[in-house]
Amino acid sequence: MISKIVLVGLLLLGASTVIADNHVYIDVVRTGEDKNADTLFVGMHYEARSFIRNDMTVREMRIAPRFRGGIVGKDEALAGHFWDWLDVNGYGTTECVTVEPDCRMYDPADVWDSLFAILELNMNEDSPDSLGIRGVAKTTGLAAGDAEHMISIHFTPRMPNYGMVTLWIDTAHVSPTGGLTFYDMAWTPIYPTYSSPGEWPIAIVCGDANGDGAVNVGDAVYIVNYVFRGGPAPVPIQAGDANGDGNVNVGDAVYIINFVFRGGPAPICP
Repeated sequence: MISKIVLVGLLLLGASTVIADNHVYIDVVRTGEDKNADTLFVGMHYEARSFIRNDMTVREMRIAPRFRGGIVGKDEALAGHFWDWLDVNGYGTTECVTVEPDCRMYDPADVWDSLFAILELNMNEDSPDSLGIRGVAKTTGLAAGDAEHMISIHFTPRMPNYGMVTLWIDTAHVSPTGGLTFYDMAWTPIYPTYSSPGEWPIAIVCGDANGDGAVNVGDAVYIVNYVFRGGPAPVPIQAGDANGDGNVNVGDAVYIINFVFRGGPAPICP
């Protein structure tokens, strides 16, 4: 976990005119918000934001964040499909990487000869997964500047049918072996430091049977379709257990209808 002192320093840096060194900071926010998320909810849209500080003009940049998921309390990542990369018409094979408008990296066509996300070999629905983002600048390079939000990686969390899952974001490779690398105009490699809040628990939205991030009449219909018509099950199944009795049945659909239309109690996670 990043210390409060370091976080305060990063916040102060944004208002400073002095560039101290080279650094990459990554946090996670819900799309449309600007505050680091405390908890990630299954089915909602999030962005892993990269704040970049460089004290020299950059000719090439390589950032490879690793998304690790595991059961709370475990140090090792466990197999499982914990998120979907979102196609937002961005860059890379998944088109899940965007460049923040009005930052000094924008417009990418003016700054970079090439900017793309490389899918690492472990992008196979097993944890960990990494996205290698590489930019090769034009002859003018990427100007030096203080910490600024430049790149976002867009994703939606999932959850398996067991336990509570935590997302960690760190570097795919420990510098200076290639996870985070800047190259100056003479192609000299420089290895920036890295920091992040570090971890985010992933939780279900109780009663969100269809996984759209909200609880409404659509979830009641989804449960009825699952129970009586052989429709798809909620994922995870616990998301459909709105009344917290350990089962998913018509009682949960009634519970949701009562909550949505009659001011009844909110869904209760088992």
